[in-house]
Amino acid sequence: MKYIADLHCHPSFKPYNKKGYEKKPNGQPYTIWDYVPEFEDFNRKKVIKGIIQEVLGGTEKGSQTNLNLLVNNNVRSLFCVIHPIERGWFNIDEDKLLLKFAECLWDFKTNLNTIGAWFTGVPINKIKSIRKELADKSPLNYYLDETYAEYKFLRKSQKVKGAGGETFKLVSNYEEYLEVINDPDAVAGIITIEGGHALNNLQKVTDFEIEYQDHSSEKQNFIREEIYDNIERIKGIGGHDHSFKPKHTPFFLTLAHFYNNFLSGHAKSYTGIVAGIFDQKAAMYDGITPVGTEAIKKLLKRDRESGERRVLIDVKHMSLKARKQYYQIVKGLNESGDQVPIIFSHGAVAGYNWSAFQGEDGSDDNIGYFSHMSINLYHEDIVEIFNSDGLIGLAPHEGRMPGNDAKKEFKELARQIRWRNNNQQALLRQQRDAYVRLYLANIFQVIFSIGRKEAWDHVCIGSDYDGIMDPFDRYPQADDFNILLGDIMLFLKNPTSLRIYEGSYPKTLDANEIREMMYGYTPRQIADKIAFENIDLFLSKYFTDSYRLG
Repeated sequence: MKYIADLHCHPSFKPYNKKGYEKKPNGQPYTIWDYVPEFEDFNRKKVIKGIIQEVLGGTEKGSQTNLNLLVNNNVRSLFCVIHPIERGWFNIDEDKLLLKFAECLWDFKTNLNTIGAWFTGVPINKIKSIRKELADKSPLNYYLDETYAEYKFLRKSQKVKGAGGETFKLVSNYEEYLEVINDPDAVAGIITIEGGHALNNLQKVTDFEIEYQDHSSEKQNFIREEIYDNIERIKGIGGHDHSFKPKHTPFFLTLAHFYNNFLSGHAKSYTGIVAGIFDQKAAMYDGITPVGTEAIKKLLKRDRESGERRVLIDVKHMSLKARKQYYQIVKGLNESGDQVPIIFSHGAVAGYNWSAFQGEDGSDDNIGYFSHMSINLYHEDIVEIFNSDGLIGLAPHEGRMPGNDAKKEFKELARQIRWRNNNQQALLRQQRDAYVRLYLANIFQVIFSIGRKEAWDHVCIGSDYDGIMDPFDRYPQADDFNILLGDIMLFLKNPTSLRIYEGSYPKTLDANEIREMMYGYTPRQIADKIAFENIDLFLSKYFTDSYRLG
Protein backbone atom coordinates (compact mmCIF):
# COMPACT_ATOMS: atom_id res chain seq x y z
CA MET A 1 0.00 0.00 0.00
CA LYS A 2 1.10 3.54 -0.69
CA TYR A 3 1.26 4.60 2.99
CA ILE A 4 -0.67 4.30 6.26
CA ALA A 5 -2.60 7.13 7.92
CA ASP A 6 -3.85 7.40 11.50
CA LEU A 7 -6.82 9.70 12.17
CA HIS A 8 -6.10 10.05 15.91
CA CYS A 9 -2.79 9.53 17.70
CA HIS A 10 -0.58 11.29 20.27
CA PRO A 11 3.04 11.35 19.03
CA SER A 12 3.90 14.44 21.09
CA PHE A 13 2.17 13.48 24.37
CA LYS A 14 5.00 11.54 26.03
CA PRO A 15 8.02 13.49 24.75
CA TYR A 16 6.29 16.82 25.41
CA ASN A 17 5.40 15.87 28.97
CA LYS A 18 9.01 14.83 29.62
CA LYS A 19 10.15 18.38 28.82
CA GLY A 20 11.65 20.08 31.85
CA TYR A 21 11.48 16.88 33.89
CA GLU A 22 13.42 14.05 32.23
CA LYS A 23 16.00 13.68 29.47
CA LYS A 24 17.39 10.82 27.44
CA PRO A 25 20.40 8.89 28.82
CA ASN A 26 22.65 11.04 26.60
CA GLY A 27 21.39 14.19 28.29
CA GLN A 28 19.37 15.39 25.29
CA PRO A 29 15.62 16.15 25.47
CA TYR A 30 13.14 13.64 24.10
CA THR A 31 11.70 14.36 20.64
CA ILE A 32 8.80 12.90 18.68
CA TRP A 33 11.35 10.68 16.91
CA ASP A 34 12.50 8.97 20.12
CA TYR A 35 11.21 5.90 21.87
CA VAL A 36 10.07 7.00 25.34
CA PRO A 37 10.42 4.06 27.75
CA GLU A 38 7.96 3.24 30.49
CA PHE A 39 8.64 4.28 34.07
CA GLU A 40 11.02 1.48 35.05
CA ASP A 41 11.15 2.08 38.84
CA PHE A 42 7.63 0.77 39.15
CA ASN A 43 8.57 -2.54 37.51
CA ARG A 44 10.58 -3.47 40.59
CA LYS A 45 7.45 -3.27 42.71
CA LYS A 46 6.05 -6.49 41.28
CA VAL A 47 3.16 -6.92 43.71
CA ILE A 48 1.89 -3.37 43.18
CA LYS A 49 2.36 -3.54 39.44
CA GLY A 50 0.45 -6.80 39.11
CA ILE A 51 -2.54 -5.57 41.09
CA ILE A 52 -2.74 -2.16 39.41
CA GLN A 53 -2.39 -3.74 35.99
CA GLU A 54 -5.22 -6.14 36.79
CA VAL A 55 -7.50 -3.28 37.86
CA LEU A 56 -6.53 -0.44 35.52
CA GLY A 57 -5.80 -2.57 32.47
CA GLY A 58 -2.84 -3.13 30.18
CA THR A 59 -2.25 0.40 28.97
CA GLU A 60 0.87 0.72 26.85
CA LYS A 61 3.49 2.56 28.90
CA GLY A 62 6.28 3.04 26.36
CA SER A 63 5.68 5.22 23.32
CA GLN A 64 3.67 3.66 20.49
CA THR A 65 4.01 6.39 17.87
CA ASN A 66 7.61 7.60 17.94
CA LEU A 67 8.41 8.60 14.39
CA ASN A 68 11.59 6.56 13.92
CA LEU A 69 9.42 3.50 14.51
CA LEU A 70 6.73 4.66 12.10
CA VAL A 71 8.69 6.01 9.16
CA ASN A 72 10.38 2.64 8.65
CA ASN A 73 6.98 0.97 8.52
CA ASN A 74 5.30 3.39 6.10
CA VAL A 75 3.05 5.08 8.69
CA ARG A 76 3.49 8.61 7.36
CA SER A 77 0.23 10.47 7.88
CA LEU A 78 -0.47 11.42 11.49
CA PHE A 79 -3.33 13.46 12.88
CA CYS A 80 -1.31 14.80 15.81
CA VAL A 81 -3.47 15.28 18.89
CA ILE A 82 -2.76 18.10 21.32
CA HIS A 83 -4.17 16.93 24.64
CA PRO A 84 -3.68 18.71 27.97
CA ILE A 85 -3.66 16.25 30.86
CA GLU A 86 -7.07 16.47 32.52
CA ARG A 87 -6.68 17.06 36.25
CA GLY A 88 -9.60 14.74 36.90
CA TRP A 89 -7.18 11.86 36.37
CA PHE A 90 -5.51 12.81 39.64
CA ASN A 91 -8.45 14.32 41.51
CA ILE A 92 -9.31 11.18 43.44
CA ASP A 93 -10.42 10.44 46.97
CA GLU A 94 -7.33 8.75 48.40
CA ASP A 95 -9.27 7.16 51.28
CA LYS A 96 -11.65 5.46 48.85
CA LEU A 97 -8.75 4.47 46.66
CA LEU A 98 -6.90 2.93 49.60
CA LEU A 99 -9.96 0.88 50.51
CA LYS A 100 -9.93 -0.67 47.04
CA PHE A 101 -6.46 -2.07 47.60
CA ALA A 102 -6.16 -2.23 51.40
CA GLU A 103 -5.87 -6.02 51.55
CA CYS A 104 -2.57 -6.10 49.70
CA LEU A 105 -0.79 -2.75 49.62
CA TRP A 106 0.76 -1.58 52.85
CA ASP A 107 2.60 1.29 51.14
CA PHE A 108 0.01 2.15 48.48
CA LYS A 109 -0.52 5.79 49.50
CA THR A 110 3.18 6.55 49.37
CA ASN A 111 3.26 5.10 45.85
CA LEU A 112 0.43 7.14 44.28
CA ASN A 113 2.86 9.36 42.40
CA THR A 114 4.78 6.31 41.22
CA ILE A 115 1.60 4.59 40.10
CA GLY A 116 0.50 7.71 38.22
CA ALA A 117 3.86 7.92 36.45
CA TRP A 118 3.76 4.24 35.51
CA PHE A 119 0.16 4.32 34.33
CA THR A 120 0.33 7.50 32.22
CA GLY A 121 3.97 7.68 31.12
CA VAL A 122 4.11 11.22 32.60
CA PRO A 123 7.25 11.95 34.70
CA ILE A 124 6.84 11.41 38.43
CA ASN A 125 7.83 14.99 39.24
CA LYS A 126 5.11 16.30 36.94
CA ILE A 127 2.62 14.00 38.67
CA LYS A 128 3.72 15.46 42.02
CA SER A 129 3.28 18.97 40.67
CA ILE A 130 -0.23 18.19 39.38
CA ARG A 131 -1.30 16.61 42.66
CA LYS A 132 0.02 19.62 44.61
CA GLU A 133 -1.84 21.92 42.23
CA LEU A 134 -5.05 20.06 43.07
CA ALA A 135 -4.38 20.04 46.79
CA ASP A 136 -3.74 23.81 46.77
CA LYS A 137 -6.66 24.51 44.38
CA SER A 138 -4.29 26.60 42.29
CA PRO A 139 -5.35 28.38 39.09
CA LEU A 140 -4.76 26.46 35.86
CA ASN A 141 -4.72 27.93 32.38
CA TYR A 142 -5.21 24.79 30.30
CA TYR A 143 -4.84 26.76 27.09
CA LEU A 144 -1.68 28.72 27.85
CA ASP A 145 0.11 26.23 30.09
CA GLU A 146 -0.70 23.07 28.15
CA THR A 147 -2.44 23.51 24.78
CA TYR A 148 -0.30 26.31 23.42
CA ALA A 149 2.85 24.83 24.96
CA GLU A 150 2.31 21.45 23.26
CA TYR A 151 1.56 23.24 19.99
CA LYS A 152 4.92 25.04 20.23
CA PHE A 153 6.59 21.67 20.91
CA LEU A 154 5.01 20.18 17.78
CA ARG A 155 5.94 23.21 15.70
CA LYS A 156 9.57 23.03 16.82
CA SER A 157 9.58 19.29 16.08
CA GLN A 158 9.72 20.18 12.40
CA LYS A 159 13.37 21.17 12.93
CA VAL A 160 14.33 17.73 14.25
CA LYS A 161 15.22 14.94 11.83
CA GLY A 162 14.87 11.20 12.15
CA ALA A 163 17.67 8.67 12.50
CA GLY A 164 18.02 8.45 8.72
CA GLY A 165 17.54 12.14 8.03
CA GLU A 166 13.76 11.86 7.61
CA THR A 167 11.65 14.96 8.16
CA PHE A 168 8.38 15.87 9.86
CA LYS A 169 6.15 18.67 8.60
CA LEU A 170 2.91 20.15 9.89
CA VAL A 171 0.79 20.63 6.78
CA SER A 172 -1.87 23.29 6.41
CA ASN A 173 -3.85 22.07 3.40
CA TYR A 174 -4.30 19.14 1.05
CA GLU A 175 -1.76 20.41 -1.47
CA GLU A 176 0.98 20.52 1.17
CA TYR A 177 -0.16 17.13 2.42
CA LEU A 178 0.33 15.54 -1.00
CA GLU A 179 3.81 17.05 -1.32
CA VAL A 180 4.89 15.47 1.96
CA ILE A 181 3.21 12.11 1.34
CA ASN A 182 4.90 11.82 -2.04
CA ASP A 183 8.29 12.05 -0.30
CA PRO A 184 9.08 8.58 1.13
CA ASP A 185 11.39 10.14 3.73
CA ALA A 186 8.82 12.53 5.19
CA VAL A 187 5.96 12.35 7.68
CA ALA A 188 2.91 14.62 7.41
CA GLY A 189 1.34 15.97 10.59
CA ILE A 190 -2.13 17.49 10.83
CA ILE A 191 -2.94 19.22 14.12
CA THR A 192 -6.06 18.29 16.08
CA ILE A 193 -7.10 18.95 19.69
CA GLU A 194 -8.73 16.46 22.05
CA GLY A 195 -11.05 17.84 24.69
CA GLY A 196 -12.77 21.20 25.05
CA HIS A 197 -10.93 21.63 28.35
CA ALA A 198 -7.99 22.64 26.14
CA LEU A 199 -9.79 25.99 25.77
CA ASN A 200 -10.37 26.47 29.51
CA ASN A 201 -8.69 28.89 31.90
CA LEU A 202 -9.60 27.87 35.45
CA GLN A 203 -9.35 30.36 38.29
CA LYS A 204 -9.21 27.32 40.57
CA VAL A 205 -8.15 23.97 39.15
CA THR A 206 -11.12 22.32 40.86
CA ASP A 207 -13.65 24.53 39.03
CA PHE A 208 -14.25 21.65 36.60
CA GLU A 209 -16.02 19.77 39.41
CA ILE A 210 -18.92 22.25 39.10
CA GLU A 211 -21.08 22.36 36.00
CA TYR A 212 -21.29 25.62 34.04
CA GLN A 213 -24.84 26.52 35.05
CA ASP A 214 -24.00 26.05 38.75
CA HIS A 215 -21.17 28.59 38.79
CA SER A 216 -21.85 32.20 39.74
CA SER A 217 -22.75 34.59 36.92
CA GLU A 218 -19.37 36.27 37.38
CA LYS A 219 -17.56 32.94 37.01
CA GLN A 220 -19.72 32.00 34.01
CA ASN A 221 -18.76 35.24 32.27
CA PHE A 222 -15.08 34.55 32.92
CA ILE A 223 -15.32 30.96 31.65
CA ARG A 224 -17.25 31.99 28.55
CA GLU A 225 -14.97 34.84 27.52
CA GLU A 226 -11.83 32.77 28.03
CA ILE A 227 -13.22 29.97 25.84
CA TYR A 228 -14.22 32.39 23.08
CA ASP A 229 -10.83 34.14 23.17
CA ASN A 230 -9.02 30.81 23.07
CA ILE A 231 -11.01 29.72 20.02
CA GLU A 232 -9.65 32.82 18.32
CA ARG A 233 -6.17 31.90 19.53
CA ILE A 234 -6.23 28.40 18.03
CA LYS A 235 -7.39 29.98 14.76
CA GLY A 236 -4.69 32.64 14.87
CA ILE A 237 -7.16 35.52 14.64
CA GLY A 238 -8.15 38.41 16.90
CA GLY A 239 -4.64 39.74 17.55
CA HIS A 240 -4.14 37.76 20.79
CA ASP A 241 -0.77 36.84 22.25
CA HIS A 242 0.11 33.14 22.42
CA SER A 243 -1.85 32.19 19.31
CA PHE A 244 -1.41 29.39 16.80
CA LYS A 245 -0.24 30.37 13.36
CA PRO A 246 -3.37 30.67 11.18
CA LYS A 247 -2.07 27.94 8.86
CA HIS A 248 -1.85 25.61 11.88
CA THR A 249 -5.51 26.03 12.82
CA PRO A 250 -6.50 22.54 14.07
CA PHE A 251 -8.35 20.49 11.48
CA PHE A 252 -10.81 19.24 14.10
CA LEU A 253 -11.45 19.42 17.83
CA THR A 254 -12.81 16.57 19.95
CA LEU A 255 -15.35 18.59 21.90
CA ALA A 256 -15.61 16.37 24.99
CA HIS A 257 -13.28 14.08 26.87
CA PHE A 258 -13.46 12.38 30.29
CA TYR A 259 -14.46 15.33 32.48
CA ASN A 260 -16.63 18.44 32.62
CA ASN A 261 -15.34 21.22 30.35
CA PHE A 262 -18.38 23.59 30.37
CA LEU A 263 -19.10 22.90 26.68
CA SER A 264 -20.66 19.47 26.35
CA GLY A 265 -21.75 16.49 28.36
CA HIS A 266 -19.44 13.50 28.08
CA ALA A 267 -20.07 9.78 27.89
CA LYS A 268 -19.06 7.44 30.69
CA SER A 269 -15.54 6.10 30.14
CA TYR A 270 -14.81 3.96 33.18
CA THR A 271 -16.33 0.71 34.38
CA GLY A 272 -15.98 -1.54 37.41
CA ILE A 273 -13.59 -0.60 40.19
CA VAL A 274 -12.08 2.18 38.10
CA ALA A 275 -15.46 3.93 37.89
CA GLY A 276 -15.44 4.08 41.70
CA ILE A 277 -12.00 5.69 41.75
CA PHE A 278 -12.36 8.40 39.11
CA ASP A 279 -15.32 10.75 39.47
CA GLN A 280 -16.82 11.65 36.07
CA LYS A 281 -20.23 12.67 37.38
CA ALA A 282 -20.13 16.41 36.66
CA ALA A 283 -21.79 16.87 33.23
CA MET A 284 -21.77 13.14 32.45
CA TYR A 285 -24.65 12.32 30.07
CA ASP A 286 -25.55 16.03 29.78
CA GLY A 287 -26.21 17.83 26.51
CA ILE A 288 -24.41 20.76 24.93
CA THR A 289 -24.36 23.86 27.15
CA PRO A 290 -25.33 27.34 25.89
CA VAL A 291 -21.66 28.34 25.86
CA GLY A 292 -20.92 25.07 24.03
CA THR A 293 -23.49 25.86 21.34
CA GLU A 294 -21.91 29.26 20.75
CA ALA A 295 -18.42 27.72 20.81
CA ILE A 296 -19.45 25.24 18.11
CA LYS A 297 -20.65 28.12 15.92
CA LYS A 298 -17.35 29.92 16.44
CA LEU A 299 -15.31 26.79 15.70
CA LEU A 300 -17.24 26.08 12.50
CA LYS A 301 -17.11 29.69 11.35
CA ARG A 302 -14.96 30.42 8.30
CA ASP A 303 -14.14 33.68 6.59
CA ARG A 304 -11.81 34.07 3.64
CA GLU A 305 -11.44 37.82 4.03
CA SER A 306 -10.10 37.61 7.60
CA GLY A 307 -8.32 34.29 7.04
CA GLU A 308 -10.43 32.47 9.64
CA ARG A 309 -10.38 28.71 9.07
CA ARG A 310 -13.09 26.25 10.04
CA VAL A 311 -12.43 23.74 12.84
CA LEU A 312 -14.54 20.60 12.44
CA ILE A 313 -16.06 18.82 15.45
CA ASP A 314 -15.17 15.29 16.51
CA VAL A 315 -18.07 13.65 18.40
CA LYS A 316 -15.99 11.00 20.18
CA HIS A 317 -16.50 11.16 23.97
CA MET A 318 -19.65 13.29 23.65
CA SER A 319 -22.68 11.96 25.52
CA LEU A 320 -25.44 10.51 23.37
CA LYS A 321 -27.64 13.50 24.24
CA ALA A 322 -24.93 15.93 23.11
CA ARG A 323 -24.27 13.93 19.93
CA LYS A 324 -27.94 14.08 18.99
CA GLN A 325 -27.97 17.83 19.53
CA TYR A 326 -24.88 18.25 17.38
CA TYR A 327 -26.41 16.16 14.60
CA GLN A 328 -29.31 18.60 14.51
CA ILE A 329 -26.89 21.53 14.22
CA VAL A 330 -25.15 19.79 11.31
CA LYS A 331 -28.45 18.97 9.60
CA GLY A 332 -29.46 22.62 9.74
CA LEU A 333 -26.16 23.70 8.20
CA ASN A 334 -26.23 21.01 5.52
CA GLU A 335 -29.81 21.87 4.56
CA SER A 336 -28.73 25.50 4.16
CA GLY A 337 -26.03 24.43 1.71
CA ASP A 338 -23.09 24.43 4.13
CA GLN A 339 -21.65 20.91 4.10
CA VAL A 340 -20.26 19.91 7.51
CA PRO A 341 -18.93 16.34 7.85
CA ILE A 342 -19.17 14.64 11.24
CA ILE A 343 -16.00 13.02 12.53
CA PHE A 344 -15.71 10.16 15.00
CA SER A 345 -11.95 9.99 15.26
CA HIS A 346 -11.29 6.90 17.37
CA GLY A 347 -13.30 4.23 19.09
CA ALA A 348 -15.70 1.39 18.40
CA VAL A 349 -19.29 0.55 17.55
CA ALA A 350 -21.95 -0.54 20.03
CA GLY A 351 -24.05 -2.68 17.69
CA TYR A 352 -27.24 -1.44 19.39
CA ASN A 353 -29.86 1.15 18.42
CA TRP A 354 -30.43 4.39 20.31
CA SER A 355 -33.55 2.90 21.89
CA ALA A 356 -31.35 0.49 23.90
CA PHE A 357 -29.85 3.38 25.89
CA GLN A 358 -31.90 4.10 29.00
CA GLY A 359 -30.20 7.29 30.16
CA GLU A 360 -27.04 5.82 31.66
CA ASP A 361 -24.63 2.95 31.13
CA GLY A 362 -24.99 -0.17 33.24
CA SER A 363 -23.38 -3.54 33.85
CA ASP A 364 -25.39 -5.09 31.00
CA ASP A 365 -23.62 -2.88 28.48
CA ASN A 366 -20.64 -5.21 28.33
CA ILE A 367 -22.66 -8.40 27.91
CA GLY A 368 -22.00 -9.93 24.53
CA TYR A 369 -19.35 -9.57 21.85
CA PHE A 370 -19.21 -5.76 21.52
CA SER A 371 -19.03 -3.17 24.27
CA HIS A 372 -22.45 -1.52 24.12
CA MET A 373 -21.51 1.51 26.21
CA SER A 374 -22.85 4.82 24.96
CA ILE A 375 -19.33 6.12 24.29
CA ASN A 376 -19.41 3.85 21.23
CA LEU A 377 -21.43 4.41 18.05
CA TYR A 378 -25.00 3.18 17.83
CA HIS A 379 -26.65 2.30 14.51
CA GLU A 380 -28.22 5.77 14.18
CA ASP A 381 -24.86 7.46 14.93
CA ILE A 382 -23.31 5.58 12.02
CA VAL A 383 -26.13 6.68 9.71
CA GLU A 384 -25.80 10.33 10.80
CA ILE A 385 -22.05 10.30 10.16
CA PHE A 386 -22.50 8.66 6.75
CA ASN A 387 -25.24 11.09 5.72
CA SER A 388 -22.96 14.02 6.60
CA ASP A 389 -20.14 12.56 4.45
CA GLY A 390 -18.15 12.04 7.66
CA LEU A 391 -15.44 9.67 8.76
CA ILE A 392 -15.20 6.90 11.39
CA GLY A 393 -11.84 5.98 12.89
CA LEU A 394 -11.75 2.58 14.59
CA ALA A 395 -9.25 1.92 17.37
CA PRO A 396 -7.68 -1.49 18.13
CA HIS A 397 -8.41 -0.75 21.79
CA GLU A 398 -8.92 -3.69 24.15
CA GLY A 399 -10.41 -1.41 26.78
CA ARG A 400 -13.07 0.04 24.48
CA MET A 401 -14.02 -2.34 21.66
CA PRO A 402 -14.73 -5.81 23.15
CA GLY A 403 -17.66 -6.90 25.26
CA ASN A 404 -17.30 -9.56 27.92
CA ASP A 405 -17.48 -12.48 25.45
CA ALA A 406 -14.55 -11.16 23.46
CA LYS A 407 -12.64 -10.17 26.60
CA LYS A 408 -12.95 -13.70 27.99
CA GLU A 409 -11.63 -15.11 24.71
CA PHE A 410 -8.69 -12.70 24.73
CA LYS A 411 -7.90 -13.39 28.40
CA GLU A 412 -7.94 -17.15 27.94
CA LEU A 413 -5.68 -16.97 24.89
CA ALA A 414 -3.27 -14.70 26.77
CA ARG A 415 -3.23 -17.17 29.67
CA GLN A 416 -2.42 -20.09 27.37
CA ILE A 417 0.32 -18.13 25.63
CA ARG A 418 1.92 -17.29 29.01
CA TRP A 419 1.85 -20.83 30.37
CA ARG A 420 2.18 -23.16 27.38
CA ASN A 421 5.59 -23.42 25.77
CA ASN A 422 4.41 -25.91 23.19
CA ASN A 423 2.32 -24.76 20.26
CA GLN A 424 3.21 -21.09 20.90
CA GLN A 425 3.08 -20.03 17.27
CA ALA A 426 -0.34 -21.58 16.74
CA LEU A 427 -1.66 -19.82 19.84
CA LEU A 428 -0.23 -16.48 18.72
CA ARG A 429 -1.85 -16.94 15.32
CA GLN A 430 -5.14 -17.79 17.04
CA GLN A 431 -4.85 -14.65 19.17
CA ARG A 432 -4.23 -12.46 16.13
CA ASP A 433 -7.23 -14.07 14.42
CA ALA A 434 -9.44 -13.28 17.45
CA TYR A 435 -8.37 -9.64 17.42
CA VAL A 436 -8.75 -9.17 13.68
CA ARG A 437 -12.23 -10.73 13.77
CA LEU A 438 -13.36 -8.19 16.37
CA TYR A 439 -11.83 -5.30 14.43
CA LEU A 440 -13.43 -6.49 11.19
CA ALA A 441 -16.75 -7.06 12.96
CA ASN A 442 -16.72 -3.37 13.91
CA ILE A 443 -16.03 -2.42 10.29
CA PHE A 444 -18.73 -4.71 8.93
CA GLN A 445 -21.17 -3.33 11.51
CA VAL A 446 -20.66 0.07 9.86
CA ILE A 447 -21.18 -1.43 6.39
CA PHE A 448 -24.27 -3.33 7.59
CA SER A 449 -25.79 -0.20 9.17
CA ILE A 450 -25.48 1.72 5.88
CA GLY A 451 -26.22 -1.13 3.50
CA ARG A 452 -24.49 0.51 0.54
CA LYS A 453 -21.18 0.14 -1.23
CA GLU A 454 -20.35 3.78 -0.45
CA ALA A 455 -20.11 2.87 3.26
CA TRP A 456 -16.62 1.55 2.52
CA ASP A 457 -15.50 5.16 1.90
CA HIS A 458 -16.08 6.17 5.53
CA VAL A 459 -13.96 3.86 7.73
CA CYS A 460 -10.28 4.17 8.66
CA ILE A 461 -7.76 3.66 11.44
CA GLY A 462 -8.02 6.02 14.42
CA SER A 463 -5.76 4.28 16.89
CA ASP A 464 -5.55 6.59 19.94
CA TYR A 465 -2.00 5.25 20.35
CA ASP A 466 0.02 7.03 23.06
CA GLY A 467 -3.27 8.34 24.45
CA ILE A 468 -3.09 6.17 27.60
CA MET A 469 -4.96 3.27 26.03
CA ASP A 470 -4.97 -0.54 26.13
CA PRO A 471 -4.03 -1.81 22.64
CA PHE A 472 -4.72 -5.25 21.23
CA ASP A 473 -1.85 -7.44 22.46
CA ARG A 474 -0.77 -8.47 18.98
CA TYR A 475 -0.80 -4.90 17.59
CA PRO A 476 0.64 -2.80 20.46
CA GLN A 477 2.37 -0.10 18.40
CA ALA A 478 1.57 1.87 15.26
CA ASP A 479 4.21 0.01 13.25
CA ASP A 480 2.01 -3.08 13.75
CA PHE A 481 -0.63 -1.58 11.43
CA ASN A 482 1.08 -3.41 8.57
CA ILE A 483 0.47 -6.71 10.35
CA LEU A 484 -3.13 -5.75 11.18
CA LEU A 485 -3.86 -4.82 7.57
CA GLY A 486 -2.20 -8.01 6.36
CA ASP A 487 -4.37 -10.04 8.74
CA ILE A 488 -7.46 -8.22 7.47
CA MET A 489 -6.59 -9.16 3.87
CA LEU A 490 -5.85 -12.74 4.90
CA PHE A 491 -9.27 -13.10 6.54
CA LEU A 492 -11.15 -11.49 3.65
CA LYS A 493 -9.48 -13.77 1.09
CA ASN A 494 -11.10 -16.75 2.75
CA PRO A 495 -13.76 -15.44 5.18
CA THR A 496 -15.50 -17.70 7.66
CA SER A 497 -17.93 -15.80 9.90
CA LEU A 498 -18.24 -12.54 11.87
CA ARG A 499 -20.44 -11.61 14.81
CA ILE A 500 -22.33 -8.30 14.52
CA TYR A 501 -25.72 -6.94 15.65
CA GLU A 502 -29.04 -6.18 13.98
CA GLY A 503 -31.56 -4.08 15.87
CA SER A 504 -29.64 -4.66 19.13
CA TYR A 505 -29.74 -8.44 18.64
CA PRO A 506 -26.75 -10.67 17.82
CA LYS A 507 -26.35 -11.65 14.18
CA THR A 508 -23.77 -13.90 12.51
CA LEU A 509 -22.52 -13.12 9.04
CA ASP A 510 -21.50 -16.22 7.13
CA ALA A 511 -18.85 -16.29 4.41
CA ASN A 512 -21.30 -15.56 1.59
CA GLU A 513 -22.80 -12.59 3.44
CA ILE A 514 -19.33 -11.21 4.11
CA ARG A 515 -18.45 -11.47 0.41
CA GLU A 516 -21.72 -9.75 -0.56
CA MET A 517 -20.99 -6.91 1.87
CA MET A 518 -17.57 -6.41 0.28
CA TYR A 519 -19.56 -5.09 -2.73
CA GLY A 520 -17.03 -6.29 -5.28
CA TYR A 521 -13.97 -4.84 -3.56
CA THR A 522 -10.95 -7.11 -3.28
CA PRO A 523 -9.27 -7.67 0.12
CA ARG A 524 -6.38 -5.48 -1.07
CA GLN A 525 -8.73 -2.66 -2.09
CA ILE A 526 -10.47 -2.77 1.29
CA ALA A 527 -7.14 -2.73 3.13
CA ASP A 528 -6.03 0.28 1.08
CA LYS A 529 -9.26 2.10 1.88
CA ILE A 530 -8.79 1.52 5.60
CA ALA A 531 -5.07 2.30 5.46
CA PHE A 532 -5.07 5.60 3.58
CA GLU A 533 -7.51 6.04 0.70
CA ASN A 534 -10.52 7.11 2.75
CA ILE A 535 -8.51 9.64 4.73
CA ASP A 536 -6.98 10.93 1.49
CA LEU A 537 -10.45 11.30 -0.04
CA PHE A 538 -11.73 13.11 3.07
CA LEU A 539 -8.79 15.52 3.07
CA SER A 540 -9.20 16.23 -0.64
CA LYS A 541 -12.68 17.59 0.14
CA TYR A 542 -12.38 19.17 3.60
CA PHE A 543 -8.71 20.03 4.17
CA THR A 544 -8.54 22.50 1.32
CA ASP A 545 -8.27 26.29 1.58
CA SER A 546 -11.41 26.61 -0.53
CA TYR A 547 -13.41 24.60 2.03
CA ARG A 548 -11.82 25.77 5.29
CA LEU A 549 -11.87 29.47 4.38
CA GLY A 550 -15.14 29.42 2.45
